[in-house]
Amino acid sequence: MPILDRVIVFFLFFSFMTMIIAALKHHGRIAVDFLLSLGIMALIRGLIAAHGQPYEILTNSIAILLLIIGMVVLKHFMK
Repeated sequence: MPILDRVIVFFLFFSFMTMIIAALKHHGRIAVDFLLSLGIMALIRGLIAAHGQPYEILTNSIAILLLIIGMVVLKHFMK
């Protein structure tokens, strides 16, 4: 297993642990913006790992853009 894959797996495990801890702190509820940020981080990790595959890079980039737009819309309407 290449070192980049090991690092990505480690951070994936770390993000799952963060999500579990956040859910336990808030009695089973997780904020939507927290989940959106976890999704963005996971897609960025996938974008780093997907070198040389243009279709996968394009779809990951579009998904990241849509999640960021979703976060902006959520922050704007949830004031």
